[in-house]
Amino acid sequence: IQMPVMDGYSATESIRRDSRFDDLPIIAMTANAMAGDREKALAVGMNDHVAKPIDVKQLFETLAKYVSPDFKTEDKKLDQKKVVSETMNQADLPELKGIDTKDGLMRVGGKTSLYLKILNRFRESGLEPVTNIAKALEEGDIGTAEREAHTLKGLAGNIGAKDLQKKSLSLETSIKNQEETVEVRRELLNELEIELKGVLESLEAIKTEEKETAPSETVGEIDFKALDKMKDLLEDSDSEASEILEEQESNLPGYLFKKLSKQLDDYEFDEALETLEEFLDKNK
Repeated sequence: IQMPVMDGYSATESIRRDSRFDDLPIIAMTANAMAGDREKALAVGMNDHVAKPIDVKQLFETLAKYVSPDFKTEDKKLDQKKVVSETMNQADLPELKGIDTKDGLMRVGGKTSLYLKILNRFRESGLEPVTNIAKALEEGDIGTAEREAHTLKGLAGNIGAKDLQKKSLSLETSIKNQEETVEVRRELLNELEIELKGVLESLEAIKTEEKETAPSETVGEIDFKALDKMKDLLEDSDSEASEILEEQESNLPGYLFKKLSKQLDDYEFDEALETLEEFLDKNK
């Protein structure tokens, strides 16, 4: 909803002006959970509204109203061993101060590997969100300051950092309403920074765990057939390429797996394709 340049409302209005997309389902996804947000989304032509942090069950129930799977059941059989290995209990995670890991795991369908990846990405961003908000406020750029606070609120909710989420909401509301004084906003920003620092400190435990489980340089037999399929998926910017990468982890050099993982995490499909092609040219 709050994307810069063209937000979700404007994008929807533009899409609805094209009759080819009259029946295209459009669902709002936003960290806004305020009264009237759903009505506003429907008023511009959206079909439904899903609030963040995402409740996986609610998300799929909403999607099921408008779309149906377009694949055969036998083509998408679940690998039960893979599901069991990826889905772990909250007890398998270190205790993280300021983070409700049970809530965070629930929002990623219980996939610990994915949750750890999201936590590490949050940690890597450091204090940048607070710095960006402070800079925007100093420059009088209210729109950017509000958007940065809104984004941090959503990210905090996704990882289960509930106090950080609440403090982000307080600052976002203050900026949006423009009712409080500069001193009040400064105090809210200071409280937010203190909370964020606490969460980042707790995530150092995840950083250590990531190093211990990082892919080694020991390479198994390379499955070029699988890598060729991954290449085809990357050419189509298909995120299913990530699944193949995960399956081939033990067969790839650590540096390559890590580089491709980061590129796919950032949706840099063209860059990932270039990385994979370079590897295949040298080794195939």
